[in-house]
Amino acid sequence: MKKMVSLILAIVVLAVCTFSVTAAGNDFVPSIEIKPGPGIVENPAESGNGGIIIMPDGTEVIVPVSEIIITPIAQAGEADDHIRQALEDAFADITGAGSIADIIGGLQGILDQIADGVVAGDLVVSDLFHVDLTGDYAKYVEEGGTLTITFSASSDVAIALSKIGGAWSAVYGDALVLNADGSVTMSINSIGVYAFLKNAAQVDVDPENPGISSPTTGYNYTMYAVIAVVLLMVSAVLFVAYKKQNA
Repeated sequence: MKKMVSLILAIVVLAVCTFSVTAAGNDFVPSIEIKPGPGIVENPAESGNGGIIIMPDGTEVIVPVSEIIITPIAQAGEADDHIRQALEDAFADITGAGSIADIIGGLQGILDQIADGVVAGDLVVSDLFHVDLTGDYAKYVEEGGTLTITFSASSDVAIALSKIGGAWSAVYGDALVLNADGSVTMSINSIGVYAFLKNAAQVDVDPENPGISSPTTGYNYTMYAVIAVVLLMVSAVLFVAYKKQNA
């Protein structure tokens, strides 16, 4: 009986250590936090104005918040088919890549220009979302207008990604501004999928709540589930052994 208990405990400890080591080696991958999409900062505050479109001739078109549709990956299943498909395709690209650098060619060169010391391999996606406009506002962008929106999102690197027409590209320079209040102002020329990034090397990981403090894969849930199964198996074996011993 004692030998069996010792063996089972050894298996449990081995399982816990194995998953802990695996988790520690994968704190940061090019994964995505499944959460609500970034909010829109009204400008001016409480005005109802969500963005502005600058047409090629300089004409300005104010876009109400109600006419801007932001769909995060977490709500892809509830979106129209073209939005759902675009988000799912982008999600597959990102989670299937070894690094964000594998998605955007020349990313390190861009970072060297705008963010000294940031390594492309350290970047992770914190927000993946689709931007759309209703009615005539969408037509303005299709006709060459540039839409500028300020998002209440958190990013510590002045570069974002976009996937338009099946191709990934980087959004940076004058098109992406990290504001002092923590918001992000982005100017776009196309409706489609966008992603805000974070520098994993600068994120403090809370080992108790990694999904809250950092963009991780959520491996802890898997680890806990496996440990729970192992513990249930241990309990069952001990119970059977106890019954036989006292039969």
